[in-house]
Amino acid sequence: MKQILALILTVMLPMGLLASFDLKDELGRKTFEASGLDKLSKEELATLNAAVSGLLGKQEEVLRAENSLPQGEDRFGLETVKSRVRDLFQASGPETIESSISGEFSGWSGKTLFKLDNGQVWRQTNAKTFVVKVNDPKVFIRRGVFGGYLLKIEGYNSSVKVERIK
Repeated sequence: MKQILALILTVMLPMGLLASFDLKDELGRKTFEASGLDKLSKEELATLNAAVSGLLGKQEEVLRAENSLPQGEDRFGLETVKSRVRDLFQASGPETIESSISGEFSGWSGKTLFKLDNGQVWRQTNAKTFVVKVNDPKVFIRRGVFGGYLLKIEGYNSSVKVERIK
């Protein structure tokens, strides 16, 4: 049954066939009978048609939302746990980004905001303190081993946990 629903989602969603959805018409008589759906009462089939139609509508909304999300480096730090797990198995997305901070940089202490030249904004999430005076430093942000992200300034051996806020 799950395979049939997956097939329906794959074939019907791009075709926009949500308006008058009918499993019997969409699957064809042989597949409809082979799946055992022909044993359902009219009421049960109507309920299933409505449920699948609703799922297709939700799936369409999710796809539209996913397509409007940032991609590649712009997406780094904005992933959900679910998408990070998926990415681990699909080996997609960068593990590290590089950027810089314009002007004088004096380190971090507490809740420091890091405004990167690529437009991203990151916030310190731990209480570490690091004092330095450097102009236009290059920064690296990488994924931490147990989740989260670590920011490091080029040429220094100190890093800080951060989260992306923009």
